[in-house]
Amino acid sequence: MDQSAAFTRLCVAVYSSNLLVIFLRVQLNVLGAYLFVENMHNERSKEFEETHTSFEVQKKYMEMVQYLFREGVELMVEDVKSAVATVMGTKSLKDKLTINDLIEMINQIRNITEKRSLNGRIHSDLSDFPRYLLPGDGFDDDARSFTRDELVLKTLADDTKDVTESDEFATLLRTCFDTSFSRIFDKFAEHIKSSNPSELNLRVIHLPLAKLVPVTSNMLTYVCGDQPNAFIQELLSMEKVQDFSANIYEAFIQQSDQPPV
Repeated sequence: MDQSAAFTRLCVAVYSSNLLVIFLRVQLNVLGAYLFVENMHNERSKEFEETHTSFEVQKKYMEMVQYLFREGVELMVEDVKSAVATVMGTKSLKDKLTINDLIEMINQIRNITEKRSLNGRIHSDLSDFPRYLLPGDGFDDDARSFTRDELVLKTLADDTKDVTESDEFATLLRTCFDTSFSRIFDKFAEHIKSSNPSELNLRVIHLPLAKLVPVTSNMLTYVCGDQPNAFIQELLSMEKVQDFSANIYEAFIQQSDQPPV
């Protein structure tokens, strides 16, 4: 595997893992809030009512995450590949890098992919990232009349899309990306240090890019490996992820005095 492909795959793995964890949190809390509001409505009515969000709707709604693994990842690969080509186009496998060089190179890839502005402080645009999660067209409102299930599904999808396009969602993504790439840098640092354990100053150790490419490829197991996966577990346990999830649930409950449809 050449250096560009290795770094493209690693960055895509980091981005897609973060998006998967956060998007599933969004879905579960949006759906949970809908079901809670429906149950409360049914209890107040004191009559049995078939839930508006049927099991089939719930299933189709949760299956929306599959878009990330089909069209979403393909779009992301093209974007990251372009950024990697821009940053690494002139680099040779013989080039020797320190840990600082490696961090700077990956951050440059991030700057392009995340549309990061460095004016005084780092700020990511991230405006492209919601398109990796949900299709832009969605339902055609004027094409036909909807069945009840289709209308509920459309409402769920629209509300979820609004969340993924919010400033709060972008802020959480930035935090998670920063944390995840910091862990990647730690793994690189461990490998570079092990190549010359007698050298106390990590920052003066140089390794050819050719020796870093296999490390980059092997790191996919760390990011995407089977359970227990420390990389994913850290994302799930982050306080800001949990707070964001709770805020979604509470917000939808507070604004929904009636069932969604």
